[in-house]
Amino acid sequence: MRRVCALPRATTRRETGPCPGRTCLRGIPSVSAHFHKRPAMRLVTSLVRRGIAVLAIGLVSVFGGRTLSAQRPADTANDSTSGPLFDALARMDSILFDVSFGSCDAARANAIFATDVEFYHDQTGLAAGEQLRENIRRLTAACPRGRGVTRSVVPGSLRVYPVAGYGAVQMGTHRFDERGAPTSTLTRFVHVWQHENGEWRLARVLSLDHHAVPPLQPSGRR
Repeated sequence: MRRVCALPRATTRRETGPCPGRTCLRGIPSVSAHFHKRPAMRLVTSLVRRGIAVLAIGLVSVFGGRTLSAQRPADTANDSTSGPLFDALARMDSILFDVSFGSCDAARANAIFATDVEFYHDQTGLAAGEQLRENIRRLTAACPRGRGVTRSVVPGSLRVYPVAGYGAVQMGTHRFDERGAPTSTLTRFVHVWQHENGEWRLARVLSLDHHAVPPLQPSGRR
């Protein structure tokens, strides 16, 4: 009977010959011999290779398709600084700040916000829902227009990007000037607009990077 090499065990005896330095067990089929049965191994190898090929094709189809579809918007999307979407949200932005700083109409300003609105400010933190609406009421009660406060978008900074199935993101840089103040404030903003039932509602606001800048000259004030 053929002798087969295996790891040492306490119940076996050491021999010399076909398994020098190891332990030989009689009558137990060799594991290595099983895997070296060529016809079986060829079949297994063929199946494995076919499986890998099918998996590779599937991955290319899924991820390759996503890559191509992700590239298409960059090739075909409208300019982020023009077009109907840009104009619609530029108008909404203008209305929001006109009623907040100009006519000081809290009801109209708060009607623009979504029910679950969140406002993130780099200096004062988060204000959400009714807390933000109360902040708008206090702002309009003091009416910034009466102090000569104006808000203007930095020319060329406004961008609008559509969000499929939801609305759009609007971002830009704006400044706040106050009559007689030694400095003005420049800051970046990001507005997440939700389009629902044919209307635009402001769902998320980020106001970031507040810093002082020289005030506008009277001739440059808009």
